[in-house]
Amino acid sequence: MKLVYPACFYPFSDADGYTVVVPDLPGCVTEGSSLADAIAMGVDAASGWVLDEMEDGKLPPKASDISAIKPDEGSFVSLLVLGMDSYAEKYGAKAVRKNVTVPAYLNRLAEEKHLSLSKVLREALEKTAERLSVCLILLFTNCCLIKCQVIQKEPPGMTLSGIKKAAADDVRTLRAKQGKRESNPH
Repeated sequence: MKLVYPACFYPFSDADGYTVVVPDLPGCVTEGSSLADAIAMGVDAASGWVLDEMEDGKLPPKASDISAIKPDEGSFVSLLVLGMDSYAEKYGAKAVRKNVTVPAYLNRLAEEKHLSLSKVLREALEKTAERLSVCLILLFTNCCLIKCQVIQKEPPGMTLSGIKKAAADDVRTLRAKQGKRESNPH
């Protein structure tokens, strides 16, 4: 499935690069060090946003007409094309069968305790991924806040308190999904 969303590109005032805001996807903001990088980051951020919604059983939001989007002066709007099938295949939560090699003593222990090695490995990887995601969200938030303090300007389309709230919401969402997985194992 291909989806197309308009995105606003705001050039950095102090360096090369752009902040990218996808108005139809609340909180979907990223940036890139060049126009090509900003487009790639915008596609990745928007694809991740939409995939998350789809995995929660929701339909992707309808895209606005590009002519209805009015960015600030000096900025522009362009379209992002999202290849959701390939993105979901690469990053989605759908289970994929893998063979794993473990030492004989661990295999024996798992069999004695009636443990599923697949389940143990999946849970360990999910917890590791969640911790990494939380760290990345907090790192990104702190970088945004530091950049805003340095240039003494809020990013287009967001306030500093909005950035903090979005990060807190993202962390809560990740933790809620982790709790959902633990209470409803695959």
